[in-house]
Amino acid sequence: MANAKSTAKPTTPSTAKPRVAKQKSIIASNVSSFVNQATYNQRVQEKAYELYLQRGGAPGNELNDWFEAEKIVASKVTSQSK
Repeated sequence: MANAKSTAKPTTPSTAKPRVAKQKSIIASNVSSFVNQATYNQRVQEKAYELYLQRGGAPGNELNDWFEAEKIVASKVTSQSK
């Protein structure tokens, strides 16, 4: 019985299809490199939740809360790095 050879080409990083990654926000990409992304995202999430509670927990403004939280957290991070 002869060994069957695979006809499929091995994928290398240069030929493999890139997976769709989550888009990073512009603000997050400008944050100082000393803050890792997980910590930054957690801070933004907590601040967005605070903003949500401050406006009475009404639905419909989640993106505005998130973007405002990013601005707040990013400004704190960049002011600490100076």
